Amino acid sequence: MNEEIKRINYFRIAEDDFGLRLLYRVSVAGSEYIYEHDYVYNMLIDKYKEKQCWKDYRYYHNSNNIPKDAVKFVREV
Repeated sequence: MNEEIKRINYFRIAEDDFGLRLLYRVSVAGSEYIYEHDYVYNMLIDKYKEKQCWKDYRYYHNSNNIPKDAVKFVREV
């Protein structure tokens, strides 16, 4: 398992990251969160694959906040 925590300044799920077992530590809206990419991907992919950004680019990101549908799958630290 990849135990490195990647620090980023936006929430992200991406097809290219799936299977890499990445841990992300995200700083958004004055708070920090941590999440396991593959878990969040599995929980949300059915919804996100319908978004235009996913159809065009195979990823979703949000630099303003953690999306409401993802909040229950991330942990504030």
